[in-house]
Amino acid sequence: MDITSAETKATYDEIKKYVAEHNAGMKVSNLYISQVKRKCGIEVGKNYNLPKNEDSRQPQCPEDKESAIVEALKYFKMIQSKKESDKSEFAGVIDENCRSYRKQKTIS
Repeated sequence: MDITSAETKATYDEIKKYVAEHNAGMKVSNLYISQVKRKCGIEVGKNYNLPKNEDSRQPQCPEDKESAIVEALKYFKMIQSKKESDKSEFAGVIDENCRSYRKQKTIS
């Protein structure tokens, strides 16, 4: 049986719950989840909660929370884990994008 796209989408609350259960009660915000989803190439909705000042900055997701969110996305099959990516024609492209982005973030 094939998995439909609706079955592979977890809600933000489901991701938060998974992260909390598997990471000693760690709390993550919707902002951090959306940042990680964008880094991994997952489409997210438009942000209607825009800042009033153009020069204001958003907090960036810390690495420990980012890795916990990536783990949750893999669990919900929103991105491929290494085991699954070996079977795929696009072996680990999304996962590699996440890793390369993290490397760029630490360099700059």
